[in-house]
Amino acid sequence: MNENTVYQRYLAYLYNKKSKSQATTMAETSGEILYTSMSQLIPLMKIKDDDVVVDLGSGMGQVVLQLFLLTNAKEIIGIEIIPSQYELALLALSRCRKDLPALFADRQVTFLQGSFFYVPFTQANVIFLNSVCFTQEMLLKLVVLLNTMTNLRMVLSTRPLYGLKLRLKKITKIECSWDSALCYCYET
Repeated sequence: MNENTVYQRYLAYLYNKKSKSQATTMAETSGEILYTSMSQLIPLMKIKDDDVVVDLGSGMGQVVLQLFLLTNAKEIIGIEIIPSQYELALLALSRCRKDLPALFADRQVTFLQGSFFYVPFTQANVIFLNSVCFTQEMLLKLVVLLNTMTNLRMVLSTRPLYGLKLRLKKITKIECSWDSALCYCYET
C-alpha cells in the first residue's frame, strides 16, 4: 500500500477530526507530528519484523497506525492517558481491521488507555514520544524507566532525554501542527 493511500484512507480524517467542544481540530489543541514528518522518521527507526514499537502519548493513534501500515513491525502499541483521544484511536483501528484484515494475521496493534508510568511496555525495542508537553520531571522519571529496559535499542523524542543510556545519534527537524520541532534519535 503506498503512502498516499494510507494517508487518505486511514489517517487524514484523524488529523482533521474536530474537537466536540471547540471549532479547532484536535491537532491544534494537543499538537501532532505531521504525516510527512513521521514518514521522514520511519526510516531512522530501522524497524525490524520482530520489533515491538511503542508510542508513548499516542493521542488519536495516527503515528501507531502509520507505523503499522508502513512497516513490518510485529507489534505496535499506543499508550494514551486522555480517554477521548484513546476512543478515537480505537475507532481508527476498527476501520483498519475491517478494511485490511490480512495485515492483522501475524501482526498486532494495541491501544492502551492510561499513564505510561503504570501501563507496562517493557517489551519495546523502539519507542517514540512526542514529548513536547511533558514536564522535565516526567522526562526524568521516564528516563529512569527506559534505562531499565533490556530490549530497548532506539528512542525518538521531541525533547532531549538527559541521562538516557542510549547514545544520541541524530537530531532532525520535523514539522508539527504547532511549528517545527527537533526530534532526538537515541540508539544502542
